[in-house]
Amino acid sequence: GSEGSLSNSADLGVDSRVPYIDAISATSGSYATGDEVEFVIQFSNPITINGAPSVMLRMGRFDRVAHYKYQRDRKTIVFSYVVKLGDTSQGLDYWSDQELHPSSSELQLRGGWIKRESLNPRLDADIHLNPVHGSLDGVKSRAVNEGVAKFRDLKIGQRGKDFKIWYSSTIDVVGGLQVAELMDIDISIEYEVHGDLTDRDPGDSYGAAISIHNNLIA
Repeated sequence: GSEGSLSNSADLGVDSRVPYIDAISATSGSYATGDEVEFVIQFSNPITINGAPSVMLRMGRFDRVAHYKYQRDRKTIVFSYVVKLGDTSQGLDYWSDQELHPSSSELQLRGGWIKRESLNPRLDADIHLNPVHGSLDGVKSRAVNEGVAKFRDLKIGQRGKDFKIWYSSTIDVVGGLQVAELMDIDISIEYEVHGDLTDRDPGDSYGAAISIHNNLIA
């Protein structure tokens, strides 16, 4: 800033973008009773935590809970689960309602909060987790003409309730455009990705596909 201005005498910044979950992961491998499994959740923007949140897990016939362990860096938090006797899962994942009933909260705050990092944290982070295997496919960026971005080639490859898609500006502007949209994927289309002789061979992949035809107007 110019001489005598506030920005010239103090290092101030304003960024009102809501942190949302960018990625969730765990170390691949086989685990036995007593082994610790760490789950890592990464947010889109720096966050601060109060309390001890938890993540619900789908463990075969049982619903289990992974507990908050520590904050790895400004955007990343780590949860821990110790495998119990009777736990079985060929593909461990967080709990997800794919039957199109109202969604439960897989990431639970348990009386605490996760907020955007600031001197006085007030802006709640969005802790929504999409149904498992529900990744967005297609061309995800668009040049915007006159404030309207047209999406005609995106799809979600999984049936489920309450998918949330975040649209954001790619221009590096503090506090830039950020819009979220919720949708249900209730059309299931089975397709065979590979197989030799008959339908439903071992190793075949099936899923759901739906195209997203929306305009985002800013």
